[in-house]
Amino acid sequence: MKERMSLTQRRKAATELEIARAAAALFARQGIESTTVESIADQAGISLRTFYRYFPTKEESLAPLMQVGAETWQKTLREEETGTLGQRIDAALATTLDPAAFEVGDNGLALHELLALREKNQGIEDVWQRVNTRSEHVLARLLQELEAGLSQRTAKLWAAAATCAIRLALEDWAEGELGANLDVAALARENFSWLSAGIK
Repeated sequence: MKERMSLTQRRKAATELEIARAAAALFARQGIESTTVESIADQAGISLRTFYRYFPTKEESLAPLMQVGAETWQKTLREEETGTLGQRIDAALATTLDPAAFEVGDNGLALHELLALREKNQGIEDVWQRVNTRSEHVLARLLQELEAGLSQRTAKLWAAAATCAIRLALEDWAEGELGANLDVAALARENFSWLSAGIK
């Protein structure tokens, strides 16, 4: 039973990500206002009813694409086994946010485009903030699993520092003049160093 549920969840996640990529492609190509839910469903090869089974709005359909990175780096963190908690978080940031992950043609380009749309659409901004809040909560629980005796308060502080560090780096990447040439990993690690400096 557990394996079947896991398979169902994987299929659901794959469908959500496919819809998210279709939405991002259309938003980037023809703009947010000109993109309808119907056109996203058509691009993703699903019915309108199926779209609404997964997402309430066209902006919300971007959430899976935004949270892919968070899931990847948390998985990497889980596999880090040496050093203090802060060092392990830093190592996971360096590995997951490697500049190669943001080359043209990779998923990073779609993320760059849709993050740049945040300034033009409050709905996308709201989705981005919710994705980061959700990621922070998941990370806090993960840190307590990884670090025996870590208090809930301290876990929340580490999670807040790490999540904010990544969020700010990605926003600078999307908004700054350097754009895709910005070293996201280096900036995120520097942000994390400053934000986590007082955590014991």
